[in-house]
Amino acid sequence: MVEKDYATFVIRIALGLFILVWGIAKFVQQDFWLQMFPMIYWGLVVGAAVLAVFGIVEIVLAAMLILGWKVTIAAWIGFLIQLLTTVAIIGRIAAPYVMVEADPVKPNIVLFGTVVILGAWLALALSGKTGPYAIEK
Repeated sequence: MVEKDYATFVIRIALGLFILVWGIAKFVQQDFWLQMFPMIYWGLVVGAAVLAVFGIVEIVLAAMLILGWKVTIAAWIGFLIQLLTTVAIIGRIAAPYVMVEADPVKPNIVLFGTVVILGAWLALALSGKTGPYAIEK
């Protein structure tokens, strides 16, 4: 009897849904993300077209994960995106109990989840597996 790797399947679907929500947010909450982007990524100001590209990339990654197609590639790309975000907010992650009044995310402990998500991306990428219910075995 062949055992099915449900753990990989769960991580794959969870990360797919996670990145799908973030990708859709780039379109649904465009004004918010145009303001937030420089606050997160070292003051870098992007336009609506660049934000849309990020959203499309995230939605494509989500589809790859949910469908189980090129999962390892999608996981490494997701890991790199998450690593960039984690590095960008590392100061706030390192001080999880600080509340900054001007910051829309209060307290910083909410951002600590970034580390957990980073670990999930890395675990999926390193596993090289897709789990059951995947287009690509």
